[in-house]
Amino acid sequence: MDIKPWLIGVVLAIPADAHGQDVLVLERCLRDGGICSETAEVLVDSSCGEVFMSYRGRLSLPPIQNTGPVTIAVQTRRASLLTAFPVYVEIATANGDTCETGAGSVVLEAQGTQQCGGIWESIGPIDLAPHSISPGGWYRVQLEFFAGPPHDGVFRSSVGVSCVRVTMDVSPVRGATWSFVKMVYH
Repeated sequence: MDIKPWLIGVVLAIPADAHGQDVLVLERCLRDGGICSETAEVLVDSSCGEVFMSYRGRLSLPPIQNTGPVTIAVQTRRASLLTAFPVYVEIATANGDTCETGAGSVVLEAQGTQQCGGIWESIGPIDLAPHSISPGGWYRVQLEFFAGPPHDGVFRSSVGVSCVRVTMDVSPVRGATWSFVKMVYH
């Protein structure tokens, strides 16, 4: 039997029976700080054990190194039905460990919910290459908030955010023995 060398590499990447585990890359609750923003925070809600904040403009999380596809999740809460705007989750290139805000690529439009404790909204896995983030390069996750003038005495803003979580999606790949390779391609 003639087995091609490239075939061995293909077989060694056979998916395993179990799903891969996600690796936590970053988890940050806004109340804990360690972020930079264009404006001061506005408390949206703190009645259900979580603290939800809103801003005007962009908020940036610490830079993260690109080690593969990621899933980004935000815990959001809508204070009332009068909340007018979603919060936009963006990916942007980062320059070292400098905390900065600037234009990014929108990857998620989070709408929030009125349920106590909020809801986790997520997107992923996201390949960062189409967002100009090369493997090994640095990027940051940003949130963009909006606010409008009061309407009938009600301040209208984006939904509140409590926490942001970034996980790396690990591929469930297993090694294969030579006996297994021969059996599959016999």
